[in-house]
Amino acid sequence: MIKKSLISLMYEAASIQRWNDHIRPWTGFTELDKQAHKMFYAYVLAKCEGESVDMIKLIEGGIFEFFHRIVLTDIKPPIYHKLVKEKGFQIDNWVLSELEEHMDGIGGGFFERMKKYYLDKDYASLEKQILKAAHYHASNWEFKIIYPMNPQTFGIEQVKTEMAQGLAACDTFHGFRYFAGSKYLQEFLSLIGKLRYQQRWAKAVRMPETFVMGHMLVVAILSYFMSLELDNPCRKRLENNFFSGLFHDLPEVLTRDIVSPVKNSVKGLDSIISEIEDEQMREVIYPLLPPAWHREIEYYTQNEFDSKIIDDGEIDMVTSDLINEKYNEDKYNPIDGQIIRGCDHLSAYIEAYMSLSYGIKSEQMQSGYDHLKGKYKDKVIGGINFGELLCIMRYNREKKELTFDEAKDKALRLLEFRSHSERELSDKLKRAGAKEEDIDEILEFCRNYSFLDDRKYAIAKAKDLKNLKKYGKRRIKSELYSKGIDAEYVEEAVSYLDEDEEDMLLPLVEKRLKGDFEKKNIDKCIRYFMYRGYGFSDIKNCIDNIKEEYGE
Repeated sequence: MIKKSLISLMYEAASIQRWNDHIRPWTGFTELDKQAHKMFYAYVLAKCEGESVDMIKLIEGGIFEFFHRIVLTDIKPPIYHKLVKEKGFQIDNWVLSELEEHMDGIGGGFFERMKKYYLDKDYASLEKQILKAAHYHASNWEFKIIYPMNPQTFGIEQVKTEMAQGLAACDTFHGFRYFAGSKYLQEFLSLIGKLRYQQRWAKAVRMPETFVMGHMLVVAILSYFMSLELDNPCRKRLENNFFSGLFHDLPEVLTRDIVSPVKNSVKGLDSIISEIEDEQMREVIYPLLPPAWHREIEYYTQNEFDSKIIDDGEIDMVTSDLINEKYNEDKYNPIDGQIIRGCDHLSAYIEAYMSLSYGIKSEQMQSGYDHLKGKYKDKVIGGINFGELLCIMRYNREKKELTFDEAKDKALRLLEFRSHSERELSDKLKRAGAKEEDIDEILEFCRNYSFLDDRKYAIAKAKDLKNLKKYGKRRIKSELYSKGIDAEYVEEAVSYLDEDEEDMLLPLVEKRLKGDFEKKNIDKCIRYFMYRGYGFSDIKNCIDNIKEEYGE
């Protein structure tokens, strides 16, 4: 699961001001907005280039570069490029070391690919070229705005020259030249740029302030991370979920943000607004785009929060659970609109949480926070526990020290909900404001009345991890140790899992391979199950047995 620290890191980009040694617009010039605009440029440039682009590498490359920039914060571009040129390998390794702890909740081998992207110059070479061009185009869009404001600013003409040289150096792929010759595509991306100025929560004081453009990128990245948590998501599902998240508020460039209370105030008003948005898209947006792109953009933006597939050329509304069961294949072109909606709400929840945490007393922030917290309590979408996600960012209005009785009641309520290890319970009581000496006494009380038993907890937890999450013994041990369970109890708990691990593993491996025995797929399968705690030899034996059954 995504960590709170990674979410907080993403929002740091909303506070990094660009061109902050120049006269510039006050809004829309944050690093978050620029990175979002860059990904729109990347999408268009990739579409111009054609099918040779690996869209997953492009998406992940954009995310990798986004976090790279956040870690290095607001270094002036000439200095940044000089540092990268002279000390690039050392800097990249340092950035990786800074990000590793934040990233360890993201599954699917994401961090390993980040390492490869940073350190292997030949990895994703075309996609790196596209992202470089997208970076310069997005920066040049900004520069054209600030240039007339800074005629007397020292070095402004040099910046202009460097910007032109940077763009010229990006002329390394066909799509760049196609885009350069298309007035309409350039107008499309300039129009999208207006989303950098459209403020969210317009009536509320917030920290940090966010704009529609940056919000769209946050939703896209969150949607991609959630998609990686799904069971072996197909490539089109990953691609679609990112770009659907990125494009989900595109009509607002024409209508501006119409907040939910307004949409819901009159019965049927939301349908009328949707019709107006569709009409505006047809009249303004689509004429700027090649006709071959219209269907894809429409697929991303119409009914954007419905999970859907394409079957025999027809769009069918489904659920994310059903995609998991039947339609998790590229040929169905699936989109998890329900998950994207969850990420959209998660983004709003985070913004409210951060403002409240900074001490901003706002009725809008508080009511939005409370509403979403209640709406998503215990809610699971497509296997993603959004209720748990919201719980990792919890704002306590009154951060007071708990009395002994309050702490004891808190402990009993937690144990009534589900069993806990001693360390889990202790940590939660600490965060709630219980005193150290009270915690020790409460733990002793719970042990005496058999409310708390690490041995029984370990046995039950091990069985759940095996039966529900299909983890191997190594991963189960690791999970139990992370809960503070003693080694003696861990070993005992694992010993009760008497079923031969290979017998349980065999059907799981067969399901994942899907009859594809190419080296790339086998290696991916091995990495997947090793991450889940199975031994290499057991995985290899299963693969060999399955290959034998298939006559391979």
